Amino acid sequence: MSANLGQRLRDTRKHRGLSQRELSKLSGVPLSLIRKLAHALKIPTTQLITEHAETPAGPDTANHWAPVHTALTATPQPTDDAPEAPTYNGVRDALHAATPLFSTDRFDALRTVLPPLLRDTETLTQTDPRARPLHARLLELTGWLMTQTRQFDAAELALKRALDDATDHVQAAATINTQWWLLLRRGKLAQA
Repeated sequence: MSANLGQRLRDTRKHRGLSQRELSKLSGVPLSLIRKLAHALKIPTTQLITEHAETPAGPDTANHWAPVHTALTATPQPTDDAPEAPTYNGVRDALHAATPLFSTDRFDALRTVLPPLLRDTETLTQTDPRARPLHARLLELTGWLMTQTRQFDAAELALKRALDDATDHVQAAATINTQWWLLLRRGKLAQA
């Protein structure tokens, strides 16, 4: 999108004799929604509609996070081969301990902690249905992290899987909120 998109939209709207409300009605995008998005993001409405979509991370970032990508796409291994099978309490405690790393942007620690936690949680969901909410939460957090680090395809995969595993409306809403943010960062405003 060009930097003068807002001006072009305004000029075209006025040329056609439409008010903002009429344009909103014809487009199916409520003006209030655009204003709410801008307010939530703490930016002017014009910046929201004229800003460029973020470009995905480069190959160096993807290589840096390769173990997480591998863990996201890995098929669970049978626990017979593992020296110690993951337990519900162990995975729950590990997720609880890792959660603050996301909110404090401790990316190096997350790069180390996430692969085994993703594998253990995925493996545990095969044998213990109680692990599904843990898995959904971990995937939602991983999707947030991948969005934060501009690894949009990995974020999309993690968030889709998180939504599939969500066991309640609150978890589903949290995942959808993160998917919405991913769409905005990708420049997909209409889809968001």
